[in-house]
Amino acid sequence: MQSSLRKHCRDWEVERVLEFEREFAMIRTDFAGLSKARSSLKTSARQIARLQVDMQERAGG
Repeated sequence: MQSSLRKHCRDWEVERVLEFEREFAMIRTDFAGLSKARSSLKTSARQIARLQVDMQERAGG
């Protein structure tokens, strides 16, 4: 990536792009973790809902 940037950009532009890319890499990592956590929460909510239905059915109502 850096070599193609150097062909088409000024030095200061390359440095800015690389700086932003490092920041975006951290954001992407954080987003991936949050997405996994959100998915796990949704799965847990579905499982709890199913357990509640099962418990109500067993209790007769």
